[in-house]
Amino acid sequence: MSNTILQPASFLMMLYGGAIAGIVYDALRLPRRLFAKGWIDFVCDLLFVLLALGICIISLLYASGGSLRPYLALAFISGFFVEQWSLSFLIFQFVYAIRSKLLKN
Repeated sequence: MSNTILQPASFLMMLYGGAIAGIVYDALRLPRRLFAKGWIDFVCDLLFVLLALGICIISLLYASGGSLRPYLALAFISGFFVEQWSLSFLIFQFVYAIRSKLLKN
């Protein structure tokens, strides 16, 4: 990626990859909250690390051909935290609303 015109697109692609990793984290957080603690925590953590690493590598391959740049790593991390501070809250409000309706019936 020698062209500087492509850098904003690469940044956005890594930002989206981080947001996808955040959604995966939320999806794996649900079984941890529903089931008892123990081995399920280890399995969910291991699965998240493997999936997040895969998402990061695929995003990096598409964004810059596989060359890791500091701003791309920052974009991935930023995408994860933006998702956790915004969309994650909405997802869990929705899940708790559904759960409370199901428990009432």
